[in-house]
Amino acid sequence: IKGGRLTCSVHPPFMAGHGPVDMYKIIQYSCNIGAAHLAMRMGAKKLYSYEKAFGLLDRTDAGLGCEAVGYMLPADTWRPIKLANIGFGQGINVTALQMAAAYAAIANGGVYVEPKVIREVRNPDGTVAQRWKPGKSRRVISREAAAELAKMLRLCVEQGTGKPAGIPGRTVAGKTGSAQIPKPKGGYEPGAFVSSFIGFAPASKPRLVIAVVVNRPQGSHWGATVAAPVFREIGENALANMRVPLDAPAQPKPSPRPSPKPAGNNKGLA
Repeated sequence: IKGGRLTCSVHPPFMAGHGPVDMYKIIQYSCNIGAAHLAMRMGAKKLYSYEKAFGLLDRTDAGLGCEAVGYMLPADTWRPIKLANIGFGQGINVTALQMAAAYAAIANGGVYVEPKVIREVRNPDGTVAQRWKPGKSRRVISREAAAELAKMLRLCVEQGTGKPAGIPGRTVAGKTGSAQIPKPKGGYEPGAFVSSFIGFAPASKPRLVIAVVVNRPQGSHWGATVAAPVFREIGENALANMRVPLDAPAQPKPSPRPSPKPAGNNKGLA
């Protein structure tokens, strides 16, 4: 790509080249190159508009006093390599809450709802002292597009990098992430990553969105090995406590996997 070069490391469970990929496989395999090509086809203005629509560039107004805000350079300043980087999730600052709200929009059938930290405050006797109104909502993508995205995210958990996030007896939709940490004056810190897994369950009728973010993990840095198992544990216990009915055949828990090593010197995202 004019202005720079992209790499696409192999990572668990795909320890070989991806080969030809469609949109489903780009998500399933965490394919940087495929995501970069998709961003190039969309163009900077359209991609920026979707980042904006999904709430990634504004405060969520969730009720936090000192909430951080996402940041991305204006689209008219992007060089081709910048557009490609943003395509697979780098070149933009976001918070875990912003990402959780974006995934909730997919789970809600394409409707973004402003998240709220507090729903109500109760008196000692159980009566409601104060209740907050639900956040404002807006449609960001069609119901059909949201359903297609949910299928892709579900496939990522069932057959892709998100397998360790699978919950026995539950359908799960989600995506792994492994982002390099930038230096203040450009470039990236060697060996420094933010690992994540964000998703929703049950995928068939979502009740929970869970975002797990691990800053500077030691050893393995892949979202699949660092964050996905935490998502699994939280989701399994939370859905059981909420008494949400099972919606899928139970699968055996995966055996512990040794920490994988990236191929060569490539730095990829998972």
